[in-house]
Amino acid sequence: MEDKKLFYDPALCAGCGLCLAACPAKALYLPPQKVSIFQKRVAEAPGALLKTLKKKAVFVNLLLDIVPQTYRHPWCDVPFVPDLGVLVSRDPVAVDSLTYDMVTWAQGLPNSAAERAKVMEKGTDKFAGITGIDPRAVLEGAEEMGLGKRDYEVLTLRG
Repeated sequence: MEDKKLFYDPALCAGCGLCLAACPAKALYLPPQKVSIFQKRVAEAPGALLKTLKKKAVFVNLLLDIVPQTYRHPWCDVPFVPDLGVLVSRDPVAVDSLTYDMVTWAQGLPNSAAERAKVMEKGTDKFAGITGIDPRAVLEGAEEMGLGKRDYEVLTLRG
């Protein structure tokens, strides 16, 4: 705050992107040329966690009620694909790659962001179509950092 006004100081920016989601006036935005840099920052988070823990971890993705907004938003849209299940892996990159593929190959739901973005068909990139950002950069960045591999093998458990 300066003179009772908010200001942005890029020298203090941690690159987390929370200010983008928190600003109700949408005064801040991520320029297209900075998206890739931000996505690589997102990939650094599990890397820091794994280095801190210094032991094996298990990563669980709940593919339930998948909406375009993060849980930090004050509201959220309806799910844009049906519930797809639960994924578990010791490799964070593999589990996120499978998540991306499963959402891409899922049928979009009517009256959702998938319909508005015209990405209802199976095989269309729902994440990129809805957000305008290709999520594969995060997966590539995480793999480049040595956090895991984008290749995966699916084992199905039925109960």
